[in-house]
Amino acid sequence: MTERAFSLTVGLVVVLLLFATPAVTAGQEGTPLFLVDSETEIGSVGFAFPEGRTLDAGDLRRQITLEGPGALFGLRSLLGVLPLISSPSRSRFDPPSLLRDVVRLERYYRDQGFPEASVTYEVILDGDDNRVDVAYVVTEGAPLLLDSMLVEDPEGGRLEDALAEELRPSWREFVAELAEERGARLSSGARARYQDRISAWLRDRGYPRASTSATVEVLEDAGGGSLARFRVTVESGRRMRVGAVRVQGNQRLAENVLLREVPLREGDWFSRARLAEGQSELFGLDMVRVAVVGTEPDSVRDDDTPNDRVAVRIRVTEGSLHLLSSRLGWGSGSGVSGDVSWSHRDFLGGARTLELATEARTGYLAPEATSARRYGLSASLRQPWLGDRRVEGVLRPFVEYRDDLRDESVQWGTELSALYRRGARRNVTLRYSLTSRRVIEAKAGAVVGQDFDFLDVLASVDTLDLDRRTSRLSAIGQWSRAPQGGEGPHHDWNLFGSAEVAGPPVLSTVEYGKLVGQIGGYLPLGRSLGVRARIGGGRVFPFGLSVPAPDGSDRLEVYIKLRDAVLTAGGSQDVRGWGTDLLGPKAPDFSFADGSAVPTSRYLPLGGLARWSGSVQLEAPFPFLAGGHGLHVFLDGGRVWTPDGRFLPTDGALLADQLGARARWGTGVGVSIGTPVGAVQLDVGYKLNPSALDVRDARAIGQALLEGRPVTDVPERPIQRWHLHLSLGGIS
Repeated sequence: MTERAFSLTVGLVVVLLLFATPAVTAGQEGTPLFLVDSETEIGSVGFAFPEGRTLDAGDLRRQITLEGPGALFGLRSLLGVLPLISSPSRSRFDPPSLLRDVVRLERYYRDQGFPEASVTYEVILDGDDNRVDVAYVVTEGAPLLLDSMLVEDPEGGRLEDALAEELRPSWREFVAELAEERGARLSSGARARYQDRISAWLRDRGYPRASTSATVEVLEDAGGGSLARFRVTVESGRRMRVGAVRVQGNQRLAENVLLREVPLREGDWFSRARLAEGQSELFGLDMVRVAVVGTEPDSVRDDDTPNDRVAVRIRVTEGSLHLLSSRLGWGSGSGVSGDVSWSHRDFLGGARTLELATEARTGYLAPEATSARRYGLSASLRQPWLGDRRVEGVLRPFVEYRDDLRDESVQWGTELSALYRRGARRNVTLRYSLTSRRVIEAKAGAVVGQDFDFLDVLASVDTLDLDRRTSRLSAIGQWSRAPQGGEGPHHDWNLFGSAEVAGPPVLSTVEYGKLVGQIGGYLPLGRSLGVRARIGGGRVFPFGLSVPAPDGSDRLEVYIKLRDAVLTAGGSQDVRGWGTDLLGPKAPDFSFADGSAVPTSRYLPLGGLARWSGSVQLEAPFPFLAGGHGLHVFLDGGRVWTPDGRFLPTDGALLADQLGARARWGTGVGVSIGTPVGAVQLDVGYKLNPSALDVRDARAIGQALLEGRPVTDVPERPIQRWHLHLSLGGIS
């Protein structure tokens, strides 16, 4: 049917419905639709489902053009008196649009597998306000369910008989998988998906010309729905091998560099999936801006042409040889921050990338007492092919200055990594690093018990030899299910894990093993709401040089040397309601001058050898705003502790409340606003069960320790149950 004929048909249906459907009431029976006029407004638009609803209400609303006033219309009208906020208005009622919506909804239901769906409408007119309430009345009818699926060749024979002998066992397994769809609703999307699966199976096994057509045969009424046979006719074409592989568009990158990224060679059976994989691998090269891998149009001929080879063409568009990039942001824990990097994206040929980068976390304008300063400079050389196209290597020497709650120090060293990739979010990294840290000043977050005099310990920290050298081998894995394409939200999950070991003594002044893992995911609850959750934990296992002497005389020095390995919790990306690293054991900070101690306004985290944390977050779009803006409410929890009493004795008065078995919980709300310069993220967290130090001022606690008074003598500050996390520009 042509577009003009279709428009005339819809117009005729609208006219017939307009005069033949008396579905309007106005407080009295039989009031006709012509009583509405050009000034009639829409009071509300809704749906009614006398026999129940199967499809998502949000999807149905997207099929109609009539718009109601929306949620909180009265509140938005009140806010409209404020500057820069526009007052909402009601839409005019348009009867032809209503009738077109009815036709559109019925067509949508047929496409979704409800061939007997019926849609009518009810309109209630308020003559005093000249306003109508509209309801679409939907009777879904019985769904069309898949009974069986037949896959045939054009002559009606079994397709299996036309396939190569070695493919037939695999084909039978594939057909068995298709049979598991029995009982599914046979929507237009499902029919297209089944055809695509069959075509893709053939094109991935040497049949580049495979095409399908399908028909639906209704069998009988099954009580809960009609059964149908889905008959798919397949024209497989000739099975073909890869012929010549040509590269176009490359100016700097060598042809063999591009060819090695595509997992097809001349003489291999053709595979559409492997072409797509090669295209994805080409995008992984920093120099490649655009990559298209496909077949030469003239190489796939008709069946009567004696040709069993298909030529492959690789077309690329290269980017600039050099790239300068920068980022600027602000975070409540890091203050004004920025990154600058310069890259040579074909260093010495072979698509190698040399990158020089610098980072700055200045702490400037950071409101948190736990803010840190960090400045770094690094050079990294990336080799994109290391014996296999999925493996790349990185050599990274670096130097870094930091001034945070652990210490003020300078660290330098080298990292050597081998990365195995199976897509953007699936990779495993094996990394070895050899680093040295020169401690300028050790912060006084001490490990104390009743057998230590607290202030003597703090004052003596700087007399310890806390410089350290670390030789570390680690394996890091990330495996995720990325959201699939198409409309609507999708569930996804991600798994992260790492294992590392430090040593041996000839190369390292610390020895330990460490395991960390986390799993998280997102589950949509309809079109608008979703739940995001995560749970993770870790454990540090000191051994050798990192085990204190039996008498415990060196446990402070040993523990502080492990400060880069111990585990902490709290912060904007962890348990909100607590500042960065401040959930768990901590101690008030002191400054020392002329032999006297002066308490400061911050706590220093002690961390622990064991940790778990988790979060459940309900997400929704931001009201009244379109685009990628959202609101969320959350419940976070976590615990940081040290099971090994050789490091943190539990009988110290200061630590007794912190080292118990209780987990800490926080809740709150947050908002994310997308801007041209990056996302603005704001979270307000509230501590549900804080520790004694969590709700008391650090300076007051320090003064109480100086005076020998118990911690409980210091009054609580309810405001400290709250914590604000804010970041701008995506840098934290």
